[in-house]
Amino acid sequence: MKKTLLIITLLLMITSFVVPQTSKMNINDLIDRGGLLYAPNDDKPYTGKVFDFYDNDQKKLDGGYRKGLKNGKWNWWNTNGSFDSTGNYRKGLFDGHWEFYHDHGQLKAKGDYRDGDGTNRDENGITTNGRIGKWTFWHKNGLQSSDITYKNGEIDGIWTSWNENGDKVWEGTLEEYKAAKEAAVELAAAKIAFAKLADEKIAAEKAAAEKATAEKAAQQVVDCQKKYDDSQKKYKAGQYEETVEILEEILQMYGCGEDISSKAQFYIGWNFGNKQGALDTARAIYQKVVDSFSSGLKYVGKAEKRLAGYKINDLSVAAYDEGNFEVALALREQVVMEKGFDKELKAKNQYFIGYIYQYKLEEPDKAKEAYRKVGKIHSKSKYVDKAEQKLATL
Repeated sequence: MKKTLLIITLLLMITSFVVPQTSKMNINDLIDRGGLLYAPNDDKPYTGKVFDFYDNDQKKLDGGYRKGLKNGKWNWWNTNGSFDSTGNYRKGLFDGHWEFYHDHGQLKAKGDYRDGDGTNRDENGITTNGRIGKWTFWHKNGLQSSDITYKNGEIDGIWTSWNENGDKVWEGTLEEYKAAKEAAVELAAAKIAFAKLADEKIAAEKAAAEKATAEKAAQQVVDCQKKYDDSQKKYKAGQYEETVEILEEILQMYGCGEDISSKAQFYIGWNFGNKQGALDTARAIYQKVVDSFSSGLKYVGKAEKRLAGYKINDLSVAAYDEGNFEVALALREQVVMEKGFDKELKAKNQYFIGYIYQYKLEEPDKAKEAYRKVGKIHSKSKYVDKAEQKLATL
């Protein structure tokens, strides 16, 4: 018995010297020389186990090399510790059974390779080169996504696909799939072409509509100007009421624009203030011009000028009521002398200049002179008759 134990011990000691222990290295320490990996300070391609870890100390991979090439079983893990993939290499090529997993650990695909070089990745990120036999794929929810048979890395025969709800979406050969895909591409191209034609039609219709609108707007401007010209013919003929009626029609027309509309509104006021003797109406219309149209327009400025005359007239009335007759007189003279005020307003103020001289300042000569000027300012003013009546009393 003792002799037997001694023999066994000697055999174990001899074996430990004759058979070398398998080496194991961090894959990042190996050196690539012409596609073969070497251990540092070694002139022979590396044979042995390798490993690697993520920065969080989670295991990343383990596998093996033989004469500088991947060989045997290899395993990979994700940073969260879930399994990523596992399979066999032979002389650096994919060979034998492989399995691939989703990042949460659910099986993604499985099948066999023969001399796969790791190229031609599919939509799952898995190499297709060298696939042989039946391959099965799964969605993340665990339902099968496809069942495909390969020969020399190419799809062979019927293959089937399902969506994530388990509904079959394809069954046929690769040739049929390519034909269907080509038809789908042609259909998509036809849809794009149709959409382009539709867009072009819409664009053409829009351009035509815009052109029609522009032409209509241009015609409206012409119509507005013609209407204004008609009002001026009535004005020159002394038909002042008809003039106002036509100007009011312009304000009801569409597309005349602010320039001609503000002009028409202004001249309605002007007719009342200079031809019809309706000062309150004229003033209200001038105010409407200022309130209704953009500041800075020519006839808005003219309306503001006319309104200034009415405001000075108001100040003269207030001064008169307070007994400040000299101030009232000076303000009325300002209205008469200022350019751009209504003629009827000027005639009115000239009349009241005579009135102040006659009744408040008791200067009859100046009153007579003032009354005589009323007709020179505006011969058709209603204040001409009033002035003549006052002259008869002096």
